Amino acid sequence: MYKIFLILRYLTRKTLILLSMGGVTVAVMVFIVVFSVLEGFGRNIEERLRGTISDIVVEDVSGDGLADYEEIMREAEAGSRHIVACSPFIERIAMFQEFREDLPQPTWDPDEGRFVNRKRRRFGETCYGLLRGIDPEREARTGRLEHFLRKGNYYKMQPDRPLSQALRPGSRAVLVGDHRHAPGYRLARDGRGRYVFAEFRDGRWGLVEPKGSTLAEQEKYMRSRNAPEYLVLEQGLIITSAVTQNIERARHGTYDVVGTFKTGGYEYDSAMVYMNIKDAQILLNMAGRPAGEFAPAQKPTVTGISVRLDSYDNLEDARATIEGILQRHGANCRVRGWTEIRKNMLDAIAIEKAVAVIILTCIVLVMGFGIFSILSLYSAQKGRDIGVLKSIGATDGGVMLIFLAIGGAVGMVGALLGTALGILIASNVNGILSFLEKYTGWELFPKNVFYIEKIPSMVHPSTYGAISGVTLLICLVASILPAMAAARRDPAKTLVVE
Repeated sequence: MYKIFLILRYLTRKTLILLSMGGVTVAVMVFIVVFSVLEGFGRNIEERLRGTISDIVVEDVSGDGLADYEEIMREAEAGSRHIVACSPFIERIAMFQEFREDLPQPTWDPDEGRFVNRKRRRFGETCYGLLRGIDPEREARTGRLEHFLRKGNYYKMQPDRPLSQALRPGSRAVLVGDHRHAPGYRLARDGRGRYVFAEFRDGRWGLVEPKGSTLAEQEKYMRSRNAPEYLVLEQGLIITSAVTQNIERARHGTYDVVGTFKTGGYEYDSAMVYMNIKDAQILLNMAGRPAGEFAPAQKPTVTGISVRLDSYDNLEDARATIEGILQRHGANCRVRGWTEIRKNMLDAIAIEKAVAVIILTCIVLVMGFGIFSILSLYSAQKGRDIGVLKSIGATDGGVMLIFLAIGGAVGMVGALLGTALGILIASNVNGILSFLEKYTGWELFPKNVFYIEKIPSMVHPSTYGAISGVTLLICLVASILPAMAAARRDPAKTLVVE
């Protein structure tokens, strides 16, 4: 009974003990808040890294395109119970120039001797991006583009089928990324480490290599020609797309921007332009042709196939099935899961999480050393009490239990309070920041710098239980040596000295 009385007395009447509880509370609270925000950022970045990538991506690496894609998709869907749907796509680097058509205005035509209603085109800048042709119906079953469509900025579309209505075959319509709050990106380089830009000459768009032997000289030349660093595409614009496989022969077409999408990943939103796969095949000369008198027939080709699985855990089984089908068709393709495509970035995120956990654990360990120091000092201060207790029959185990219980109580109370405060702050971090921004004018994450609308935070009760348990364990371990030192005190010597 005396143990409980002494434990409660020491816990409630000593400032050092209360301060140690506060230290544990703050350490656990910081751990939980930082870990929650870090976990939320990690999940948010993973979503952005994935963008519209399907579970499996089959990519042609021969450069000639994949001709038997319809047969390959049918065999894949029938050959594996894990493959839910397949969708073909075409992906090529392209250049885009925006222009607007004004309403018809009366213009004097000297040749006809009268006013003629003519539309005037106002040309904008040129940018570089990735042109992706998709089958809207199939893409809706395999990818996530439909999920990222911006509401309220499409015309002539049915609400239940927005993607297929936006990109109808032959409509010459495109979807572009909505990245108006994103920072501009650098001048584009081609695969050989050189800058390239577009010029309109002799009625056609073509690629132009800037003068200069170094990238710095080429960049200076491009800036002297007013080559833009970035371009924001939006609904209502008309863009000219130019694509080529060599610098001398470029193909171009004019398309209407009918809507936008936003994945939250700047890499996609700033550079990706979607169109119907039929239009892309025509633009890229991949639509095939019938047999002629002197030339055999050519099948339409694509550059890859998107595959959706019932579960990403079945990646290897589905990959083996697809690779076998590709081998039978003699197709030279690479089959990768989306985590393999983004492996470097995902590994970097995992390393950042591990480093953050190590740093936060060190904070808790420092708190443990603080408890060790406080209890060591406290046991030295209570030498007379220990001597009196032992002189009236208290055992070494009883004295040791008192100090262990004090350390455990400090850890338990601090962990519980820290967990409660941490969850409260992590769940309302955006509201807290909004309050600070409102009354101080300080913006932690400016939208023109960080491509985020709010701070993501994820609350995992199981994780927080583990944090509290580890904290309690550290507090108990830190209490062992001071408790043993207090229990080993000789009551006779202690009473004589005191």
